[in-house]
Amino acid sequence: MADQYKYDYIVLEKDANAASYDRSWKIGAHHASIVAKFNTRLAEVAVLDTQDFGKVVLLDGEIQSTQADQAFYHQALCRPALVCCQGEPKRVLVLGGGELCTIKEVLSWPGVEHVDMVDYDQTFVEFAKRRLRDWHGDSYKDPRVKIHYADAWAWTAGAAVTAATERQLYDSIVVDLTDLSLDNDIWPKEIDRWSILMENLVRMLRPNGSMTVYTGMWIPWKGDAMRAAYGNMKAVLRRNGRKEILQPYRVLIPSFGCGEAFFLAIGAQSIKKAIINGAWAAAEFPVEHSADMAFGLEEALRAVTWGSVDDSDWKLPE
Repeated sequence: MADQYKYDYIVLEKDANAASYDRSWKIGAHHASIVAKFNTRLAEVAVLDTQDFGKVVLLDGEIQSTQADQAFYHQALCRPALVCCQGEPKRVLVLGGGELCTIKEVLSWPGVEHVDMVDYDQTFVEFAKRRLRDWHGDSYKDPRVKIHYADAWAWTAGAAVTAATERQLYDSIVVDLTDLSLDNDIWPKEIDRWSILMENLVRMLRPNGSMTVYTGMWIPWKGDAMRAAYGNMKAVLRRNGRKEILQPYRVLIPSFGCGEAFFLAIGAQSIKKAIINGAWAAAEFPVEHSADMAFGLEEALRAVTWGSVDDSDWKLPE
């Protein structure tokens, strides 16, 4: 083939007639068309129309979301934050979420009055507005939403000062940024910068508010980065005198392939307690599939692995 684009788990072989891709770990060879391929100032973006997952969004060759299971990810990301908040989550901050599905999920929650979304990549967000409307349903047009095109670290540093002086605190915060690296030579440097962001966010969160953070993929033999994120978050809460409960959880996202998405939740009550108290009724994960998966329909979010608040049933390898 004349041109060959290599992506994580996907190889596109492009000729004059078609593009094909191979996911030998699960799916086998099927055909896909390239919907779009362009560069922003931050990443190479590719959007495929695939037989198994519908549209697939890749940044720098790594899967970010798919039409078939993006709802799994975004509901797993948002709903624990919204259900574990004491009182209604009226003011919500979203970091990242360029596909605009995160704000769609937040806006579906009762009582939400204002959402600030901060994303650095305006080019991608503008693309999503036009080409991913069947995912986000024009959620960005809701008058409750304000989008800020800015670096999350710089924006939150300024907003943390404002929050402290003017008491403009958030009830819930949802962090939908890139993964921490699983490379042992990289993540120790990333975790320091990540901790700075968490410090800013905790200062912007009202007492007994809630927050969820996507940290990356949980892979048993590469658990150091996730353990470090968990430990650093505990330290951040302790330094700031916070009493909220910190709880890890992870969920299968079929298209990610290599493991489960790993999240941290902070809230006035544990996720398990929210379920027991009946607060979860409004947040029950629906099983939604907008594309036919070759390996069968899976009720992925009904098998969420909730870590305990005392670490007793959450063990990463030493």
